[in-house]
This record gives sequence, C-alpha cells and structure tokens, in this order.
Amino acid sequence: MKKSTLEIREAIVDEAITIAEHSSWEAVHLFDVATELNISLDDIRAHFSEKKNLVGA
Repeated sequence: MKKSTLEIREAIVDEAITIAEHSSWEAVHLFDVATELNISLDDIRAHFSEKKNLVGA
C-alpha cells in the first residue's frame, strides 16, 4: 500500500531526528535521509526544499 503524504513527511522528519540524535544536526543531509528511507532526493524535496524546513515540521 502506498504511503500518504503525511506518512512520508513524518518518516522524513523522524529519520532526520534519528540521524541528528546519533551525531548532530550538522550531520543531517537530505541525501542520507533519502537513502535510509529508500526514496529519492526529489521525493524529499517535494516535501522539504531545504534541511532547515524540517525544523518545526
């Protein structure tokens, strides 16, 4: 079953938080988030154009 837009956004934010918790916010790269979620960087950018947009999402 295909994930909803909200589920994808939540997964992106959750993965970014997980990476930041293991290292730092500076270590969070959208490419790494995409790789961990097995989605494309374009998929992430469809929801968040920049990493800073993840804050407060």
